[in-house]
Amino acid sequence: MTRRIFLSFDSDDLNLVNLFRGHAANPNLDIDFYDGSLKDEINSTNSEYIKSVIRQKITNVSVTVCLIGRYTHSSKWVDWELMVSEIAKNGIVGVRLHSDSSDIPPSRLAALNGIIVNWNQKEINDAIELAAKRAGY
Repeated sequence: MTRRIFLSFDSDDLNLVNLFRGHAANPNLDIDFYDGSLKDEINSTNSEYIKSVIRQKITNVSVTVCLIGRYTHSSKWVDWELMVSEIAKNGIVGVRLHSDSSDIPPSRLAALNGIIVNWNQKEINDAIELAAKRAGY
């Protein structure tokens, strides 16, 4: 089943995020989701406007996937996106981009009881499905 997801990530990880998106677009792989996150920068310095655009994206999906890199835990934007995801009652999943303990999950991800997996297609798919079901989707 195709799930609508929002990708939350630290901009330092953009190369790995794009690789993650590329895997999802590969028809030979068993990843089945629609990425509702931002692909291009919002051309504005007005943080309230930026938040309104992102909030709309988050509320139009069923699962938020936090891509966890080395510094994701200190990103104020990721923390805010997870807070908005909680308010929207989205399922929450964390994916360790390097699949090791140096990918420190944001504290809010643990507080929300988010499912955290390594970068493994089956684990990611299963986690997205479980998070969606937990959220009632």
